[in-house]
Amino acid sequence: MTVRNLEKLFKPRRIALLGGCDRPGNLGRQVLRNLLNGGFEGVVYPVSRECEAIQGIATYTDVGSLPKVPDLAIVCGPAPSVPAAVERCGEAGIFGVLILS
Repeated sequence: MTVRNLEKLFKPRRIALLGGCDRPGNLGRQVLRNLLNGGFEGVVYPVSRECEAIQGIATYTDVGSLPKVPDLAIVCGPAPSVPAAVERCGEAGIFGVLILS
């Protein structure tokens, strides 16, 4: 793996956040809040089929509909949903995936 690819994992400019919703206690919601409050200066694309927006940020229905290919996807969801989410990320050209399940 080249350094350029590692930078996509450790210094992403665009992140797709899969599995978030605006319900209290939702892991994806908390991850989004941490990114926003923690000083992340890039773009976050929330991806959810359940919610129209998370923390006031409009969601996309799937990673294939994102305006640009993210450097990293963060998958927040139950273990049975992870393989399909990772497959969709690969099909969309996302090289780095972080799984929180």
